[in-house]
This record gives sequence, C-alpha cells and structure tokens, in this order.
Amino acid sequence: MRKGTFITVRSASSRLPNKCYEKINGVQVISHIIERAKKIQNSDEVILCTTENKEDDRLCEIALNQDIKVFRGSVKDKLMRWKGASDKFEIDYFVTFDADDLFCEPYLNELALDQIQTAQLDFIHSTRVIPGAFTYCIAKSALDKVCEIKDTEDTEMMWVFFLETGLFKVAEL
Repeated sequence: MRKGTFITVRSASSRLPNKCYEKINGVQVISHIIERAKKIQNSDEVILCTTENKEDDRLCEIALNQDIKVFRGSVKDKLMRWKGASDKFEIDYFVTFDADDLFCEPYLNELALDQIQTAQLDFIHSTRVIPGAFTYCIAKSALDKVCEIKDTEDTEMMWVFFLETGLFKVAEL
C-alpha cells in the first residue's frame, strides 16, 4: 500500500492572491510547506496538486526544484485533482497538506496515515486538533466513490461528501 502527502495549492486566491509566494524569513511560503511535508516519515511520495492554469507553472517549477512530484488538474474540483494524482502515482492513502496551513504538523499526519490503514478507515478528520495542524486523511477507494457520486465541481468544502453521505467509515484522528 502506497501512502502520499498531497500539497493542495494554486496561485489564484480571492482573499490573498499569490499568498503561496509570500516570504517568511526570506523563504517563500510554498517552500516552507514543501519542507514540512517532506518530514512525514511514512509517506512514500510528496505531490504538489495544483491546477492546469498557466499561472501555476511557477508552483510546478518550485516543486520540481525541491524534488517532489507534481500533478496538475481541475481548477475548481480539488477532489478530481486528488483522484488524478492518486491514479497517476498509485497512491492508496493520502493526507492533505494545504499550502496555507503553515503549521501542519508532520507527526499528526504520520499518525493519520497509520490509523487509516490499520483501522481500515475511509476518512479521518479532526475536530480536536488546532486548525491547520492536521487536515484530512483519505483512502483512495473512498475518493473514487465520492468522485463517482458527486454532482458538482465545486468541491472546496469536500469533507461533506465523506461525512454526510453515511457511506464511509470515518474516524477522528
């Protein structure tokens, strides 16, 4: 079983455009995120999941220069972007590491990757962890099912497909 870390990022943001290129101590936010994601010890791949928009070419270049994989997919539908990445890189379980979660904790993501496989879960979330320290862990089989049944491309608030359908084995981290 292959495990992955998906960094979800795009340049276009309505609230703060190009926030991933802002600098903290002289280093771009996206580079900080990539380095934190690479610290997840039980992840087989770190994959930057971005859009097909030309404006995201720069993100891809940064990712490749930092020695991680890249997947480009749908602009609106992050679930389909993740599905494409998991198909291409043969990922069975993955944690999502959003590029605006600067304090995403590698150890919590390691715990989630272990828990989802050991407990044979479909989806892990957390209402107890500080927001931004952990996002989600998803089984590829559940993602495939969600992509099959969803009726919209607007999947920014994607957790509802896993939590509110009653179709999946869900747990707290």
